[in-house]
Amino acid sequence: MGEAITLPVGGRRVLILYKSESPTAATMHHELCHVRQYERMGLVRYYLAHLWARVRTMNLLARNQPIEAEC
Repeated sequence: MGEAITLPVGGRRVLILYKSESPTAATMHHELCHVRQYERMGLVRYYLAHLWARVRTMNLLARNQPIEAEC
């Protein structure tokens, strides 16, 4: 996977897990973009969009998908 992962857990709670103890500003910016996606789409649509991007490409990173390219 990438340098971090954003996991909405419902309501206004979001868990962001970083691989590094000192994530870069670019990584934090990217993950905060996913937080905005979640706020805009809601929990179910957010997870379905990200899951579909990975299933469609058979690639866990799916960086070339619109859902990731947005960030």
